[in-house]
Amino acid sequence: MTSRFFIGEGYASYQGPSADNSLHRHAAYQVTAAVEGEVTVIDERGACHRGPALIIPPMVRHRMPGTPDVRIWFVEPQCSDASTLRDRCTPASDRLSTGSGLSAAGGSSPNGSGLPPTVGSGFPSVGGVITAAADLHALREEDFRLVAEPRPSRALDPRLVIAMEALTSRNLLVADAAAQAGLSPQRLRALARLQLGMPLARWRIWRRLTRAARALADGRSITEAALDGGFADQAHFHRQLRDMLGLTPATVLPLLRRSAAGGHVDGDRAGQPRAAT
Repeated sequence: MTSRFFIGEGYASYQGPSADNSLHRHAAYQVTAAVEGEVTVIDERGACHRGPALIIPPMVRHRMPGTPDVRIWFVEPQCSDASTLRDRCTPASDRLSTGSGLSAAGGSSPNGSGLPPTVGSGFPSVGGVITAAADLHALREEDFRLVAEPRPSRALDPRLVIAMEALTSRNLLVADAAAQAGLSPQRLRALARLQLGMPLARWRIWRRLTRAARALADGRSITEAALDGGFADQAHFHRQLRDMLGLTPATVLPLLRRSAAGGHVDGDRAGQPRAAT
């Protein structure tokens, strides 16, 4: 069986084996689904979360025990309708509104979403809690392409969107991006924490990792990819990737070599480092 890793605009997907990795935290929503049975995720307090599919919010530290075959999707928090995942991970007492978008069956609900948001069990953290989501077990990659399409979520303040687009397209200081959006740097950082569920600096690191991963897929060396992504050097890239994904560049490199088919990155499961988060 082959492992597959794909990086899209605003999302990424992986299918293959999962190694028992170290505690880490993403700057994106993660949906993890078992190919067979259930997946297990362990949070930083040692609590086990199990189910056919789980949603892990941004900045929630966790690790995943070894699994023979798993499907994982990452959706960046600024993407269209990513607020649906946030609502599903937010305790009911803290929820201000419900989002719309993600559904495994293409159904509808009164607020326009595929299925009504649900709340699972877990420990509170910035951006929500690890949440069981059995209805997402049958999600396909095309479902995530719809949810994570490049247009920003309507739930985001337009000024935050302007600043994020400026930070993505140019190597600006936060103060310069804030000025373009008509905000002070302090207000921009506060807005990012409120609406993205994470510090703006963490989101920038995630975007840099995405750029570096694309460079690796295009055949660049690890050192070249680190510089392309905006990291100071290979060691900096290594530290940030391990902190965000629990993996190293050398581990993910075999899965990030471009395949001949449609930009997907395939790797033979046998004889490759196990990769997943």
